[in-house]
Amino acid sequence: MQNISFHKVHKDPIENSIEKDNIKFDFSLKKNNYQMVELKGQLLGNLAHYCDWCGRGVTILVDDEINLLLNDGIYSGNEESYDIIEIENSKIDIDSILDSEINLIKSDYHLCDECKNKQGE
Repeated sequence: MQNISFHKVHKDPIENSIEKDNIKFDFSLKKNNYQMVELKGQLLGNLAHYCDWCGRGVTILVDDEINLLLNDGIYSGNEESYDIIEIENSKIDIDSILDSEINLIKSDYHLCDECKNKQGE
């Protein structure tokens, strides 16, 4: 997907979806104020990964809601209810945001069924 120009996002939401690594990302972008865009989205799918104990392959079921504020430039506010992403060059890189969210999911602790059973013993 190409970058979305920050200045082309208005009060009326832009809705779109992309897919990567069996994860579908449905999202909308809406101008919050002159320097902020609100991104709301849903990640759905199955993500191939590895067990953190034994290294066997596992499938992570993904169903996550994403709520972000995208700031055009360096952020200097104090918004606490959203994660803030600073946008460079007034270009919103949706692929990069999706990659970041996928890597965040992978960074969690994941166990295969066999290791989960061993942990419970």
